[in-house]
Amino acid sequence: MELPQKFLNLLVIIIPLIFFVSVFFFMEWRQRKARQRTEPSQNETPRT
Repeated sequence: MELPQKFLNLLVIIIPLIFFVSVFFFMEWRQRKARQRTEPSQNETPRT
């Protein structure tokens, strides 16, 4: 089964995009976890 060229071009664009976005969110999440561990911020207290 031959994939259409347009679909292959789309994959070449989409796969690195998903990869970079996931890496970016992973770094953000790690930074947030490290920041929470070092100093508890008062503005992030859950409102009841």
